[in-house]
Amino acid sequence: LNGTTIMDTYLTFVNRGFEHAVRDMILKSVPEQHSVRIEDVGEYPQLLKRNDEAEDHNPKREETNRQTRSASFGDYLRIKMQDFQSTRNKRQRVADGSSKKQQTRDGTVASLVGTMKPEAPGGPDLSLGYNQEKQPVWAIPGNFRGLVWLKISTSLEAHEVHRRWRFLGPLIALVKFQDSPAMDFGEDQTLENACRQLKEVTVRAEHHDEYDMVKAFRLWQRHASECWHDYWEDGEEDEMGELASPEVVVQPPFRYRLSCVRAESKKKHQFSRQELLTKAAEFLVPETDENKAVTDCHNWKVDLNHYNFELVLFIRPHCVAIGISLKPYQYLGSKGFSPGQACPPDISPPFLSGKVLSKGIIRLRPSNSQILIHLANLQPGDVVVDPCVGIGTIPIECGKNNQSVLALGGDLILTPESLGLGSVASDYLQKARKFNLRGGASRQSNLVGLLAWDACSMPLRVGCVDVVVSDLPFGQTCLSSAKLNQILPLLFSELGRVLRRGSGRCVLLCGSYLPILDAMCVVNQASLESKGDLVWRLPCQAIFPVNIGGLMAWVVQVERANGGSVQLDNQKARILKLVKRRDQLRQQKESESRKGKDLSSNTRRKILQS
Repeated sequence: LNGTTIMDTYLTFVNRGFEHAVRDMILKSVPEQHSVRIEDVGEYPQLLKRNDEAEDHNPKREETNRQTRSASFGDYLRIKMQDFQSTRNKRQRVADGSSKKQQTRDGTVASLVGTMKPEAPGGPDLSLGYNQEKQPVWAIPGNFRGLVWLKISTSLEAHEVHRRWRFLGPLIALVKFQDSPAMDFGEDQTLENACRQLKEVTVRAEHHDEYDMVKAFRLWQRHASECWHDYWEDGEEDEMGELASPEVVVQPPFRYRLSCVRAESKKKHQFSRQELLTKAAEFLVPETDENKAVTDCHNWKVDLNHYNFELVLFIRPHCVAIGISLKPYQYLGSKGFSPGQACPPDISPPFLSGKVLSKGIIRLRPSNSQILIHLANLQPGDVVVDPCVGIGTIPIECGKNNQSVLALGGDLILTPESLGLGSVASDYLQKARKFNLRGGASRQSNLVGLLAWDACSMPLRVGCVDVVVSDLPFGQTCLSSAKLNQILPLLFSELGRVLRRGSGRCVLLCGSYLPILDAMCVVNQASLESKGDLVWRLPCQAIFPVNIGGLMAWVVQVERANGGSVQLDNQKARILKLVKRRDQLRQQKESESRKGKDLSSNTRRKILQS
């Protein structure tokens, strides 16, 4: 790096499993005239340390050792997974059904895939898969434990970071990061010991001029003044709080709040987050700033409800990070980091207010949608389809990339009926179009359309789709696992019909990869019996785990083979049966909804009469 280059330092959190894709996206998004450096931090040293390794505490070799340890850890996990699956298969040979199902899946994966129990009692299950380069990818569950910390240093301007890195969720102006094997913020530590360790970090950093609150605060000011206009233009006036514009936000007097996010623990901590923040407030914010009076730190006031910025403390057992949140959660109806969540709701424009999301609408985060789209490697002119689109997040995010693609999405819930979400999706799409035009996109460059359809019977021509990117039902909220297993073979038969032969491809986010493999095997078997060729090219390009909202999910990437599409036995009858059952359930819900309204009106009438 050029010694005269001014670098801003950020901290972000990425769902474990997506870190390889995010690294690639960051590097590709930075122009050649700018610099960027990405470091994995926050995992020192227990997570990646094997039992047969000796610890190396040399700070000069720390980053090199961490990268080497991370690469070798994947190979180590493959050996462990092989032993685990071998032992499990021996136990399951007694059950004929499981062995038969395993035989049908032979040849569907290119490397070891699965989930194994932890060696240490009480630890999380660990899932392992592989990416397109056949490198091992692993993940564990947990809201904070299942995230990868990325420290990013770049010479990009604030507005360029905001525009180019929409795929990042929370973004923090880093004040200080410290990890050490000597640090211990575990559940057995007392409040006094935790505060002593935090104070040592800040005092030692200030002595070496590393605790740069001023630099982080100036970075926050640039982001607020240059980037927050996008949020203000998309937000609703009654949700913007007392401060109505970025120009007002960045002017003194400044009000702030302290928040804390710490790792989950099976045992209860000796002290609460609020108790820690009360003590830490005495030394986290500098009392004097004689030579850098521009920030006037000693006049900052604490305000837990109406604050300009949020200073956040992130704690794992052997590391700590301090930073300023760079997104205006507090002005958009979100609590930010105050509830102790490492990933607050995604507020990337176009913004969906809390009034909409509080109605029980579950959507994929726009940042995660951007990562799935990146994995699909879209090309200009591609036709992209999401058969289970929800309110339209994936097609709408395709429209933000200025890649000249046609993005279509459909779902059963996109109806104008009382139980449908057609009006919500329509409003969301209109906001997205306005946002894209405001950003300089042409009306013809990004075409997005949402329709109401059945994913098993889409109104599309044969072979007209290049890419399918979708967040499939997990079999937990909108469908049971049994119903999902009935639908998946029908869905993959339909996807095989609409995708182009030989070049079509799918990037699918799902709750489990096994029903996906079974469905593709059913379609391939039917195609072999009737036409002698295959619909899906197996083994899959990639199958890897990813932490989504603290839970384990899987990404499956597969290509369309050269074989013609095929209909399964009684496919139309099976679809009609599912449609009939679905209509019965819908009528039942509408009836219950009407009864609820009548009941509430009768109750109000009785209250008025009394």
